Amino acid sequence: MNIASIDIGTNTVLMLIASIDITQKELNPLYNKYEIPRIGKGLALSGYIPDDKIELLRQILSGYAAEAGKYGCTEIIASGTYPFRTAINGSDVIDLIANSTGITISALSGDKEANFSFLGAISDIPSKDNVCVIDIGGGSTELILGNKSEITIKISAPIGVVNLTEELIKHYPVSGLNLKEIRDKIQNMIINFYPHNIKASKAIAIAGTPTTLACIKLGLSSFNEEKIHKAELSINDIELFIESLALLNAEEVKEKYSTIVKGREDVLLTGSIILAEIMSFLNFDKVIVSTRGLRYGAIIEKYF
Repeated sequence: MNIASIDIGTNTVLMLIASIDITQKELNPLYNKYEIPRIGKGLALSGYIPDDKIELLRQILSGYAAEAGKYGCTEIIASGTYPFRTAINGSDVIDLIANSTGITISALSGDKEANFSFLGAISDIPSKDNVCVIDIGGGSTELILGNKSEITIKISAPIGVVNLTEELIKHYPVSGLNLKEIRDKIQNMIINFYPHNIKASKAIAIAGTPTTLACIKLGLSSFNEEKIHKAELSINDIELFIESLALLNAEEVKEKYSTIVKGREDVLLTGSIILAEIMSFLNFDKVIVSTRGLRYGAIIEKYF
């Protein structure tokens, strides 16, 4: 049977349509689609998802529902992350979307989000050893440690590319002092939220920051899941991206990297810094980039 799984985050709305075999526990992706409406823009300051973003989300989900219908999906699983567990009007948005599109959004806790992200990220990783999954979102960052048998650590910290950019980016180019302020904020957050002695054989990075950086590193002009999935980024790669991105404003980032950064041109710098600081703190010199994440994990958790 075919299932649609939608991941609604602070910055992006992603949909996977997959064919699943419950008996064999097999998931075969048929179609992937993403939009970047940034429904969490201004959320950290106002506490609300804005009306114009609610309407944009409604339009996107209406289109996704139509696509799911074309594939004969028997179910649409919709997972709402940081905006829906923090916005004052989160439950109102869920009701409006359900009445308008027929799609029921489940507001995930940070713990549940981490669980889904981990299940998706390791779904096609053969290693039985412990792995660390890093999920950098628009409003929060999840760090999950475990293996095929169990998850041992799940942490969600309220720091992401959108809220960090809105709070701390003063002007462009970003000065050395401003970069230090951003790094200090992330380091303090890591110390407060990630106090564990994490030991893993490898690190897997999911979501828009690592996939976009992988696209740039590979010289891709458009998103190519087959080429990006399981690509590697070293700490040196990421620090070089930070050095370059800090010199550019959003328009200049778009001009330099073309459509591959569309919708992320103003948050790619902060995402890169978050990734670099986590890798440094946990002593990983490289990460494996995965295009699988929460939307995969939501199906796996329910059916497998």
